[in-house]
Amino acid sequence: GYIASIAPLYALGQNVELTVVEADPSAEPIQVPESLSGRVWLLTCCLAGQAGPRRFYVTRNPQASSLYPMNPRFARWTYNSVPWEHEAALDHHIDVVTTTIDILRAEMQLQALHFLSLDAQGAEYDILLGAENTLRLDPIIGVVAEAGLAELYTGQGLFNQQLDILLREGFIFQGFLSSQEWRPDPRVGQGPGTLVVGDAVFLRDFTRFLRGSQDSKVEDM
Repeated sequence: GYIASIAPLYALGQNVELTVVEADPSAEPIQVPESLSGRVWLLTCCLAGQAGPRRFYVTRNPQASSLYPMNPRFARWTYNSVPWEHEAALDHHIDVVTTTIDILRAEMQLQALHFLSLDAQGAEYDILLGAENTLRLDPIIGVVAEAGLAELYTGQGLFNQQLDILLREGFIFQGFLSSQEWRPDPRVGQGPGTLVVGDAVFLRDFTRFLRGSQDSKVEDM
């Protein structure tokens, strides 16, 4: 029911088309601004680093559901005074068949992507692994990805791993669009907390395009 980190794109109005991917078929319908009516497509499938059967963990708060289970080490850590276990404790699990962005691009003949927004509760690194061809070949100018600086989900990829992939594909980290400071116990409520998760912004290194343009001019001469 929630579209992650892309509200600024709404301002583009008729110049934007969105493809939204939701893993949980029982999730509430997404709320689409009237300005984007008819230009938002919802795909019900589960993205990962490779295609195949996986277990998907549906949590007490559905927005915390993930391909990874809650890490018990952080169960009592709090954000906004709410313990993580109250949000991410397991309600039930479902069996899913995952796919990748590269496969979707090829099989569904999706239009070239220009911006990628990921909020997959710990699976962002996996999804980037399954999008390397798309990152390399599509004219993507930016990526916003929820980035973990602590392993809130057991086995999840972390910010440094996302950074490695995106640097290799020609993106530069710009900073965090938003961030969350957590505390290790409900009784710890004063002072700054620990930076645990944030929405990391990456933009394409545009000097690559400039160099390419200059090379073309030299060749034309």
